Amino acid sequence: MITITPSAASKLQELVEQSGAVDVYLRLFVTQGGCEGFSYGMALDTERREDDFVFELHGIRLVVD
Repeated sequence: MITITPSAASKLQELVEQSGAVDVYLRLFVTQGGCEGFSYGMALDTERREDDFVFELHGIRLVVD
């Protein structure tokens, strides 16, 4: 389950506006690393891949592969 509070969404919206990009997603991803072999991360991304799942919470568009 992914939860974004209204205050977190507000801050994310500020970051999106500062990026200057028109279509921006918050990408959630898993990478190799960490004690158990995987680490979680997130970044602003302007690309949406064909196999991404897209969610919208409080006006923030999330993509997860």
